[in-house]
Amino acid sequence: MNYQRNRLRHQVLPVIKSENEQSFAHFQQLSEQIQELDGWLSQQQKNWFAQNVQTGFEELTIDLDWYARVSPFERKYFLKEVVRFAQVTWQLVISKKQLDKMMTLLDQQGKPQWQIDLVEGWHFSRRYGELHLKKNQTKSIKQQARTIALGQSFF
Repeated sequence: MNYQRNRLRHQVLPVIKSENEQSFAHFQQLSEQIQELDGWLSQQQKNWFAQNVQTGFEELTIDLDWYARVSPFERKYFLKEVVRFAQVTWQLVISKKQLDKMMTLLDQQGKPQWQIDLVEGWHFSRRYGELHLKKNQTKSIKQQARTIALGQSFF
């Protein structure tokens, strides 16, 4: 009885079965329905992504006109697919807190532009009708001394 699994099996499950002999069969049906819905949702997420996201080298762009027209449920699971894509493609980990903050900012009508910094130079930025996930490009300026003659130019 030291383990939760054993306590459930010996104390909770017998009580449930005594209330309803068919409870285990109902649990099995519920489990199957959840698996079917999970498969459907996974495919739907991929469809939403394919239709509403443009990808490039270390960046993606989301059409926010579509995003604004769909339900909060669809928005949430669409963005979860964006996060999954970023993790698989770029090994970018986006925390639940960062995702929640982004969803809150997207739902606010008064902020057409903003940016959320992530890790390793990555950020989400909203620019009016688009949401971008991209990595900052570091530009290095090579400094060197040059001597030029009178009348000579250098760029």
